[in-house]
Parts: sequence; structure tokens; C-alpha cells
Amino acid sequence: MRLFIGIYLDEALLNEATIAQEELKAVLNSKQRAALRFIKQHRMHITLKFLGDVEAETCVHIEKRLIEIQNGAAPFSLTLSGSGCFPARGPASIAWLGISASKDSSEAGGLYGLQANIEEQMSPLGYPPAFQSYIPHLTIGYIQGRKYAEEIRNRVEALTPKPLTQTVRSFSLVESKLSGENVGHQILRNFEF
Repeated sequence: MRLFIGIYLDEALLNEATIAQEELKAVLNSKQRAALRFIKQHRMHITLKFLGDVEAETCVHIEKRLIEIQNGAAPFSLTLSGSGCFPARGPASIAWLGISASKDSSEAGGLYGLQANIEEQMSPLGYPPAFQSYIPHLTIGYIQGRKYAEEIRNRVEALTPKPLTQTVRSFSLVESKLSGENVGHQILRNFEF
């Protein structure tokens, strides 16, 4: 199974992401639009930890650790904030909307504390922490090829989504199912707090 741990967003934030996609479609020419594969709204999420291929028996251990995290978590707020592309330098491959969240410990660690706790709890199971610092974001599209990457980057970075806020009260363990060019997500377990 191909798994990740993520946060699904409220309808208002997802709708704002869709508006941003429509704004991009309106300013890109047909060749640029063809080079940008947009993410469907029902697949949009904030990734906390990508686990990759996981054996079914390992899932039990992952879930036990996520329950421990769930028991110590508290609701926190996040806000849509800005836009950009990954990587930061060189040809862009991922278009995203930024997520800002308090790093204040009064929110029981908030988004950054939750993500760091997940990294820490998954490491003993063979899923080491990411080598780069965590940048919370909502992927809205994948840029295919290099030919139009710079023009697309410029258009993405000019997006100004409304700074909508959501209170997060759960995270999910999700299976990503690949079927040809289609990708589907199935929530295996939701961890409410």
C-alpha cells in the first residue's frame, strides 16, 4: 500500500484553491495549460508525512503511533497564505498555495508540532524524517516538462488567494491508489482530536 498522513481541508478553502486554478487557466496560453496538470479538488490535502510503500502488517504499528499522537493533539488554525512552486530554484514541478499556521506552543504545537511529532513517531518504524524543513502547502498542480516551467512559475507566484482560515480537528492515514493516470485516495483511518 502507498500511504501518507495528511489533513483534508474545509469546503471554503478547497473552493478558494479551485478559484486559484481557474485564475491560472485564464492567464496561461493553451500550451502552458497543457503543461500544468491540475489536482482535482477531492484529492487536495496538506501532507504531513509521505510514507510510500507500506506492508499491511506495518499499518497496525503506524496506527498505534498515530493514536498516541492523536491523544496529545489539540485543535489549531491554519490559513491560506500566498503561492509558489517547488523546487524554489530551477525548473518548477509543483504549483502550490501556501499554508500559514502558528508555531505558538499555546496551540499544543499546532500544525508544526503535529508534523514534527509524526516525523518523530514514524522514524523508529523505518520512515526517517524528511531531509528538508517542512513547508506546509496545498498542491494545486504538477508542471510537466521544463519548456513552460518558468512562465508557469511566474503566474503561480502572482496568485493571491483569499486568506481563509480553518480550525483543524483531525488528520488522516490515507492510501493513494494509482490506476493508470488516475490517482485515488482512500482514508484508512481518521484521527480526531
